[in-house]
Amino acid sequence: MGLSAEDGRPLVSVVLTAYQQPGYLNEALRSMAGQTYRNIEIIVADDASGEEFTKQYELSEGARLLVHRERRGFAAITRNTGIAEARGKYVALLDQDDLFLPEKIARQVEVLEGRPEAVMTFCHYRHIDENGVVRRKQRRAFVVGRDPVRQMLRRNMVMCPSQVMMRRESLVGVGMFDERIRMVSDWDMWLRQAAEGVIVTEAAVGVLHRQHEGQWSRERMAMCKGSLAMMEKVEGWLSGRRPDLAGVVRYQRSRWMRELARVQLSNGGNVAEARGWLKRAIALRPLDWKCYALGLRAMVRGA
Repeated sequence: MGLSAEDGRPLVSVVLTAYQQPGYLNEALRSMAGQTYRNIEIIVADDASGEEFTKQYELSEGARLLVHRERRGFAAITRNTGIAEARGKYVALLDQDDLFLPEKIARQVEVLEGRPEAVMTFCHYRHIDENGVVRRKQRRAFVVGRDPVRQMLRRNMVMCPSQVMMRRESLVGVGMFDERIRMVSDWDMWLRQAAEGVIVTEAAVGVLHRQHEGQWSRERMAMCKGSLAMMEKVEGWLSGRRPDLAGVVRYQRSRWMRELARVQLSNGGNVAEARGWLKRAIALRPLDWKCYALGLRAMVRGA
């Protein structure tokens, strides 16, 4: 089972994603060993790190290690590898560089057991640096209101997947993580969950989220392209269910096109491509003055 079974308590499958950072992964595993909730199975999904790394993993008795033969490079694929083998009623996610606080799983199981209509819950977090030191500046906890689909469409309220626990039935029911969307497949998942049922937030801190050099989330161009692809996908399935949100989707599509142009211009990229993104963004929102300001920058750069 990964840790140990407790009669009458639902099994929680914790899926850890791993790639060539055994030091961080072992810290994450130790944070699992410190959980007050014991009916847990641990599944480590590794994206072809190589035996020189995987042999350093300090796996507890019963924990399972699933290793890709070839590097896939998308977190969605690695998460799905672990989720496909999950047996628990609930699935919690843990990135290799994050840590669970001792009461994290126990609190989230209590939330979902007490709210049968809830498909997902996410706790608050604290930022830590590469050495595990808590950063001074921290965000306030997000609170889900009456319209979580609108909220989640406007902004990804989940800083890191490690904050989340979902019902496995719902997770599988919405089609798992979309392996076609790079970087923001988690945002896409939260949005689909919000459309299916209730999402419950917790103000209590349950996760220490590590920020360090080399994280995928720091690749701004890929993040923007993934966000745009997600919004174009959302426009397809959401239009029939929530036509009242068409304007929000249009705004988001324009926003990410504009952001792609900004990143191109800031990084010395292709000016013609930046102008192309701006042209598409203006077609969606003709009165967006930020697009015109970026257009002037593009003119100066192209002169």
